[in-house]
Amino acid sequence: MPTTPTGESVMKTRILLLALCLVVAPAARAARQLPATVRKNIERGDAWAQLGNWQRAVTAWQEVLRKHPRHFPTRLKLANGLYRLRRFKESLALLEHLARQRPGSVAVANARARLLLQLQRPRDACRIYRRVLRKHADNEAAAFGLGRCLQLQQQRRAQDSTLTGRVREAFQNYLKRFPNGPHAAEAHRALERLRLGPAADILTAARRALADGELARAETILRKLVGNQPDLEQAHYLLGLVLAAPENDKLEQALAEWEKAPHIKEALLMRSRAAFEDDELEQAQQLARQALARDGNYAEAHYQLGIILASQPEQQQDAARSFARVMQLAPRTTLAERAASKLQLVTGKLVMLREGEVIDRATEIDLGHKLSEQLEKQYPLVGDARLNERLSTILAKLARNADLPPGTLPFRVKVLDVPAINAIAFTGGTIYLFRGLVDFISKEFDDSEDAYAIVLGHELVHLVLRHGLRMLDLVSGSRSLLQGNSFDARGLGKLMVGLSRQHEFQADQIGCLVAYRAGFNPGLAYRFHRRLVARGMEVPDGTDHPTHRERAERIKEYLLGLRAKARYFDSGLRALDEGDFTAAVAHFEVFLGAFPRNFAARNNLGVAKHHLALSKAVSGRPWRLSTDIDPRSGLSRIRVRGTGQEEASRGVNLWLLREAAALFSSLVREDATYLPARINLAACQMELGQNQQARRQLEKLRQLHPDSPEIMNNLAVASFLAGDDQGGIELLQATLSRHPRHPEALYNLAMALTRRGQPEGARRAWLEFLKQDDSSGWAGQAREQLAGLR
Repeated sequence: MPTTPTGESVMKTRILLLALCLVVAPAARAARQLPATVRKNIERGDAWAQLGNWQRAVTAWQEVLRKHPRHFPTRLKLANGLYRLRRFKESLALLEHLARQRPGSVAVANARARLLLQLQRPRDACRIYRRVLRKHADNEAAAFGLGRCLQLQQQRRAQDSTLTGRVREAFQNYLKRFPNGPHAAEAHRALERLRLGPAADILTAARRALADGELARAETILRKLVGNQPDLEQAHYLLGLVLAAPENDKLEQALAEWEKAPHIKEALLMRSRAAFEDDELEQAQQLARQALARDGNYAEAHYQLGIILASQPEQQQDAARSFARVMQLAPRTTLAERAASKLQLVTGKLVMLREGEVIDRATEIDLGHKLSEQLEKQYPLVGDARLNERLSTILAKLARNADLPPGTLPFRVKVLDVPAINAIAFTGGTIYLFRGLVDFISKEFDDSEDAYAIVLGHELVHLVLRHGLRMLDLVSGSRSLLQGNSFDARGLGKLMVGLSRQHEFQADQIGCLVAYRAGFNPGLAYRFHRRLVARGMEVPDGTDHPTHRERAERIKEYLLGLRAKARYFDSGLRALDEGDFTAAVAHFEVFLGAFPRNFAARNNLGVAKHHLALSKAVSGRPWRLSTDIDPRSGLSRIRVRGTGQEEASRGVNLWLLREAAALFSSLVREDATYLPARINLAACQMELGQNQQARRQLEKLRQLHPDSPEIMNNLAVASFLAGDDQGGIELLQATLSRHPRHPEALYNLAMALTRRGQPEGARRAWLEFLKQDDSSGWAGQAREQLAGLR
């Protein structure tokens, strides 16, 4: 049964009245002149309208008009309610009466015209819209309405080229005056329909399927369309969107489709974003500017250009202009809010600071212990000692890179036997991972330490920034917890969604920074949330948590910005080389703000300050001292998307591989002459991507043991990984000249010759290998390669 709306919902209600542009202030003054009981009925009607119950809204407004029949704002609302109930004739009669009462009312005129369109009277609607535009040329509703009424007439007279031209002119004028107006997308589609004919309806069907999440249906529609019309760029653009959706995650294929749409501004923008993610700054900037060449008022392209420019320390002023342009083009939008934040960051003109917290550490720790104790009574812990040790090791590594103040909380991590995919951090320092999350990481990310680091880094930031203090307001009885009373397990659900959107975004992004400092791959955070979307685990509506889509996009943007901060190291080196020591100091200080433990940057900052201190004291000094600049920041490249190498590594248990490497390392430490351990350690290092280190080790071993086929084979693989194919082949041939039946050397030589396009030599090597090994998994791969040579 419907319930009466609350007073709060009534007061907060805002109703959209057709295309009615009501003047709020006069209506408010008129409402204040009414008795309190009448105002209450108006507000009740507004609330029912907001809830979509138009019948009750109409009843409430009619009750008002029985006592005040000439109250104009309520009569206008009633006309809208009748329209919503499809009582078109009654609505029109009331609007015509209002038009006579208020002949100059733009709101009434637009409402009449829209209703006439609904009644299939476009000529009458056009006359009204034209009258409005003659006096109010900047009226958005009338400008769009004129295009719609002309479009309806044109659909009845498809052969009338003059009318078709008027439709085109009306929508073009609308877009020129309101490029980011509420009906801009519809105007673009109307022009598209004029340009493409029947194909436009197919594109509309594909867009509808894409918006509804029916990706397979959208892809089927679009592939059929591009098969029939391969030059239809809009179809290629939409197909790219389908392929790039998290559920498909086929970005390379999407890029191929977008490249077939060089005249579609949205496709150019998507290519620019992808190039920026790949750190191709020049290409990204060029594509963004191409999009703006197609439409100079394209706010999203201005924002993207600003992001690209902001990533380069020398381009901050140009970035500021791009963000300011976004705010001008798309005011009061989410994009404008984000641009405003970016503008503050690039200009340094911050306008808002947040207040601190007041609860002391002792109280925080005390409450955290009590919450943990009561929670663990309700939910058992997972007793996997090895898993707990792994997680504790990762957390300790993250904590060492988290800018922790003195007297920091005692951090610890535990696993709750709860099947949900989630984690939570309690005030006091305890992080709980749920068993469902551990299972998800094990299945979807091969039990990756990077994935655990992303989750633990996020929760660690919540603790360091004391976000958990807000939980005191979320769990009933928190005051009684300080007195040792029991934890209400129902409060767990509140804790899961209790932190604000701002806190979640903050923990996501700073958590990525902490993980990156600690040597983990922060790009996995972006893929983590994309994977949750792809697996149908999006956050439901009605919570204060941001969605996984939102978090993925914000993480991606932050990581690209973090990559930009890493460039300050190179900018500092250039400034040193150019003798601009003041700039060098500034650049290295910014870099160290993100990476405070970086040895090279700290050294180079000292060099810059040293030179700056002596910059005005050259004369009169007889000797010139040398300083040593370290050009290697040591940072790994941030990759937002996965790489081919990463995909190839799926199925490899990196944790076990690291355990094996640790065992071999311990053996080498105990006996440095133990050859098998040293060979095996180098093999593990190559599997873990530490190729240079492994190659150096193998070169030393080769000098000590020049006849070892294992050393020669592994050194050849290291050469291949380093791009030295010829050197690797020569090593394998030398190995086989002494050990002609060595299976690993035969396999590797066959594979190298296959990749170099030498089929005869490859065939001989594959056949020789199969003589030595005809039953293992390697033999199966050898037969596949051999078959491909025929």
